[in-house]
Amino acid sequence: MATSPDRLEPPDATLPPYRLDWPVVVARVQGDAVEGLSSGEVHGRLERHGRNELPAEPPTPAWRRFLAQLRDPLTVLLLVATLVSAVTWWIERASPLPYEALTILAIVLLDAGLGLFQERRAEQAVSALQALSAPSARVRRDGQLRHLHKGYREGYEQTYDQQVRELLKS
Repeated sequence: MATSPDRLEPPDATLPPYRLDWPVVVARVQGDAVEGLSSGEVHGRLERHGRNELPAEPPTPAWRRFLAQLRDPLTVLLLVATLVSAVTWWIERASPLPYEALTILAIVLLDAGLGLFQERRAEQAVSALQALSAPSARVRRDGQLRHLHKGYREGYEQTYDQQVRELLKS
C-alpha cells in the first residue's frame, strides 16, 4: 500500500483501520496529523466514546477456582481411590471410621487449597508486573507533542520537551 497522500488507493470500507494508509485513518477519525486534537476535542471524544481501554475480565469466584484445582487427572484418580476405599470400608466395617478414605481426601483437599493459594499469589505477581510496565504513548495535543502514560487524566500529561529536558538532566 502507498504511504504517500498523493498515491492513495480508494479505501475499502470493510478494511480495519490498521490495514489502511495513515492519511485515510486520520481522515476517518476527523483528526489533524499536524496539529493533533485540541483539548476540547479530546474531552468531547472521551465523553462520547469513553476511554480507550479493554474491559477488565470479571474475577472468577473462589469456589470455581477451587473446583478447577480438582480437574487434574492425578487428583481425579485420588478421588476415585477415596471412593473405592470408602465403599470397601462400608462393606467390611473393619474399623469405626474409613481412615484411608479420610486420609486420601484430606491430602486432595490440602493439595487443592495449596494450588489455589499459589494461583492467587501468581495472579498478584502478574498484576504487580503489569502495573510496573504501564504503556505510554506520544500524541499531539494543540500542536504540541505530549507523552501520555497509562491511566493519565487530561491535564497531567507531560510534554515531550519536558521529558527530554528531564532525561538530559539525569
